[in-house]
Amino acid sequence: MAELNEVIVGLLQAGRPVELRAGGVSMLPLLWPRMRLHTEPCDNFRRGDIAVYISNNGKLIAHRIVQIKEENILLQGDSCLKPDTIVAPKQIVGIVTKVHIGNKTLSVSGRIGQLYSHLILLTSPVSHIGNHILAIIVSEILVLRGIIKNEK
Repeated sequence: MAELNEVIVGLLQAGRPVELRAGGVSMLPLLWPRMRLHTEPCDNFRRGDIAVYISNNGKLIAHRIVQIKEENILLQGDSCLKPDTIVAPKQIVGIVTKVHIGNKTLSVSGRIGQLYSHLILLTSPVSHIGNHILAIIVSEILVLRGIIKNEK
């Protein structure tokens, strides 16, 4: 796995976009396990972006930037109660710009993605209740846009 991560980081550092697979549940309700994440190289990032960074143990993790202070960047999974450790800008190797759901693509840097990001940042200090409400809203938007099917 470490060799694959080196290849991914090398491609991003060379300016090439990569497709990654989400591997956990920390970014629910937006990112689901095994969902394909279109990741672009990025030198400039902002609060609310979903950054792919190299953790201290060498894993690639995609979490949301919740705070930027000088050379310290705080990231947190949307469904996590606490933020991750602080990372340096050089640990961020890319930004997730799109997610692929089946044969549909959803821009997380577009208007809906940015709205979702702002809502997550507003509710994350409150509790998981805000995230559950957002999950319902996002699911309904995705159903209305025909991106996912309503299983009711």
